[in-house]
Amino acid sequence: MQRTGVGQRSFAPAHIDLGGDERMKDNNPLDRYLTPLRRWWPVPVAALALGLLVAWITLPESPDEPTPEELADPTITYRATHVLIRNPEYPVGVNFDLVELLARQGDLTNRVVARMDGQVTAGEVDAVTLERNDNIGTLGVTAVQPTPDLASDLATTFARELNDLIFDRDEEQRDDRVASIQDRLVTLDERITELEPQLNALPEDSFDRRRLEAELDNLFDQYTSQQQELRRLIDQQVSPVQPFDTLSEPSPVPTAAPVEGTVAEVTRDPAVWFALGGSLALLLGIGMVLVIDHLDTRIRSRRDAEDAFGLPVLAEMPRRSAKQRNREPLPVRSEPDGATAESVRALRLAVLVSPTWHLSGQVPTGSDAVGSVAPVTDHEPPRSLLITSPLTGDGKTTLVANLAASFAGADQRVLVVDCDFRRPAVGEMLGISSGEGLRSITDPYEQPVKDLVVSTRLSGIQLVRAGEPGIAPPWFVGHSRTIVEQAEELADVVLFDTGPLLLTNEALALIPAIDVTLLVARTGKVSFSQARDAVEKLTRVGADVSGIALVGADGGRRYGYYETAGKQSPTRSIFGGLTSSGSRARSGSR
Repeated sequence: MQRTGVGQRSFAPAHIDLGGDERMKDNNPLDRYLTPLRRWWPVPVAALALGLLVAWITLPESPDEPTPEELADPTITYRATHVLIRNPEYPVGVNFDLVELLARQGDLTNRVVARMDGQVTAGEVDAVTLERNDNIGTLGVTAVQPTPDLASDLATTFARELNDLIFDRDEEQRDDRVASIQDRLVTLDERITELEPQLNALPEDSFDRRRLEAELDNLFDQYTSQQQELRRLIDQQVSPVQPFDTLSEPSPVPTAAPVEGTVAEVTRDPAVWFALGGSLALLLGIGMVLVIDHLDTRIRSRRDAEDAFGLPVLAEMPRRSAKQRNREPLPVRSEPDGATAESVRALRLAVLVSPTWHLSGQVPTGSDAVGSVAPVTDHEPPRSLLITSPLTGDGKTTLVANLAASFAGADQRVLVVDCDFRRPAVGEMLGISSGEGLRSITDPYEQPVKDLVVSTRLSGIQLVRAGEPGIAPPWFVGHSRTIVEQAEELADVVLFDTGPLLLTNEALALIPAIDVTLLVARTGKVSFSQARDAVEKLTRVGADVSGIALVGADGGRRYGYYETAGKQSPTRSIFGGLTSSGSRARSGSR
């Protein structure tokens, strides 16, 4: 493979600009906080349980009930508070500033007066006070009346009517939005119908045809987005929920005069006390999660991997449980429409067409860099591909077997060479029992690789076994180039499975003769320092690296909709174009 490096780039990850939607997703501010919470969810749950326990232990005593003499005293008034709490399932969300504005409009006053059949005046309704707590999402509605029952009724009626008013307003806005989206869908459908005959009438390679295809793709994306928004709004109409739930019913207390604020009485209520304690504990737990995540040096995401290795992530493999991996190690064949199969196809395409990065330690670029990286241009698709990982358990052997199945599915002759001498396992995944292999020969010239080739249970895939587990044979380092050259003569694509880069030397012996090296890393296992050590080793031998295959990343979930029937939207590869699963089906985009 010809190397014509164009310029030199620092290993500093920021110098490799991948662009596209994936980097935008990595920079999503919301995901920056939600991802650690999904990962460390037991911490806030434990904090919440502890907070509720402390709230129960420190729960204050309830105030004394008013005496009959106090109830009979006409100079005594009663204050009652109905406490609402924000409903987390309310789809629109609750804006407390807007709630207070609606509460002071005449429409709500009229509704409360009508609901109470004239028992209160408009002035008494306007005297109802609100006390909000944005942090925990509570709203206290306090009414002061001559009798306990009237104070309770006014506070409760005011709270319910306010809840209904907010709901009615949001429902009206949702109906307007549904009508607007339906009109937009009609307009898009008419435009698509207008453009499709024009597109079919143009020559295949004409500029006008490409322009119309781009416009149609944009229209299909808009149509799909509008359909999803319409379904979401319709689902909200089918299962409506109220903006607020009742946290505590009114408990009237006597007072000599109306008093602004309800903090003392609200905190005596058991439900509010538990809500306060639980909320504070939950906030503390979330803070602990953010601190733990900041101190965690392991690679957790696509962006982490690119920052640690200084190389692009070519594909993200969805998480598969140990039970799933043991039951079916080759989902590329058993589940060709599944998420894992799609990600392996995307990886195969990336290895074939994406730029290759040549690592060189001869041009230092800074105190934190181990060398320089330069793109390799004008190179042919690789004939030999070495798959390795920094540590054991990263999933490289499983990836080798699935990648071989993917290449074979594209009508290519594949040869898998197992050079993981200490733990040979790829043969078992391909249905081949242990037997003679590279460790069985003493000289690759007298006993060439072709004599060790065995056919697997998968059509188009052959295997050269490692042999009985042990260290690499004595001749391996000196004749590794011979092994590669002989293997390349036997197949269209040769995949080499080697031991971990930081634990063995087999990969380093093969890399100088290999067209391309692919690094496999599992999230939550490899640390930043281990990633840098692995890249430093590759730099010492001047490796040509295609990129990173990230196993178990959160971003692998985006392949999940391939597992369901009725695919409605296209899948884009890491290059921003269509994946190898096929071009967009225009008839199904609407």
